Amino acid sequence: MAARKKKVSVSLMSRAFAFSEEFSDLFRYGSLGLIICILGDLIAGIELGSLGNILELLPGLVILVPPAMGMRGNIYGAFASRLGTSMHMGTFTPSLMKDTVLAKNLKASVLLTLFLSVTLGVVAKLVAYTFGHEALTISEYIFISFLGGIISAILLLPIVVAISIIGFSKGWDIDNFSAPMITAFGDVVTIPALYIAAISAMKISMHPMGLDLISGMILITTIPIFVCGIREGGLVSRIFKESVPLLLFTSTIGSFGGFLIHTRLEVMIKLAAILVLIPPFLGVNNALGGILAARLSSMLHMGIIYPRKIPERAAIKNFIAIYAFSLIIFPLVGLLTHVLGEVLGFTSPGPLVLIAMSLIAGIISTLAVSAIAYMVAAASFKLGADPDIHSIPLTSSTIDLIGILSII
Repeated sequence: MAARKKKVSVSLMSRAFAFSEEFSDLFRYGSLGLIICILGDLIAGIELGSLGNILELLPGLVILVPPAMGMRGNIYGAFASRLGTSMHMGTFTPSLMKDTVLAKNLKASVLLTLFLSVTLGVVAKLVAYTFGHEALTISEYIFISFLGGIISAILLLPIVVAISIIGFSKGWDIDNFSAPMITAFGDVVTIPALYIAAISAMKISMHPMGLDLISGMILITTIPIFVCGIREGGLVSRIFKESVPLLLFTSTIGSFGGFLIHTRLEVMIKLAAILVLIPPFLGVNNALGGILAARLSSMLHMGIIYPRKIPERAAIKNFIAIYAFSLIIFPLVGLLTHVLGEVLGFTSPGPLVLIAMSLIAGIISTLAVSAIAYMVAAASFKLGADPDIHSIPLTSSTIDLIGILSII
């Protein structure tokens, strides 16, 4: 009996070692990416926790926060995922010349940012109006969303290009770390960008009709942007056409998440550490979902797995790797949130409460991540669509909503 137990123990250890060897690159680069993600999103959390007065002065501004953060990850995370796949397929060239995959993806991402930053403002206003909330005006939402999107794009696009070129030159698999890094940079940039845009809107609104006129002009520009995206042809048009309906849907989901936060905003401002928790928690969710979605997309393109109803062994192994990350990362997020809250003087419900909140909500979200990421990737591939375009946006927006519900 003892010999049998020893044999089973040795067998389990052998399998665990083989598993860690198989996913060594993911654990190495993914861990680095997730650490950067946590640090970056803690900064974003501090930024959000410090905005209590602005959030009270501009009722409804918080509705924009989750979808704006999500959109940065959806546009630029999908951008990096497509580049990662092109590296695996041997079509990537580290050049911004007109006809390269990198240049075409860059152009598509710029068009998506310009168009969807405007439509996000409209969607946020519609969500607020639907639930009878007297929030910002439509002009304020459009202006803040558009200017915030432009500021974020100026900072984030060079980062994605740099990650792809450096990763390609070093022979790295950017699917393992691009999602958490882009999530971190995107979240750090998004909240200050929205803050700058909100302050600018407040100043412009002091002039009669000033904000309405500017927002009207911004709204009109969406027409030529949309036409350009549709008529560009080739890869740019395909990305634009497939992404716009999808990102409009995810913007709506994200705005609902923002409205849920808005309904609990008074409590969260009093317990500011919970506001600090939101960006790193959602950021880690998005990073794990982005890593899994990018890896599944690449495996589908390369024929390693097939879009079946029941996930194959290779896909299940990736689920397990993501679970392993989540069990370590989410308690760490809760602990670091409490420590930072104490250092900065934010009121906290206590370390055990924050750790438990982060871990329980994280486990729920991770279970959902695996199911959603696989179903979206498999379904889009089976229907002839590009999973690199659909997987990350649908996965991250759905997980954001589930994550917010779990925390609340």
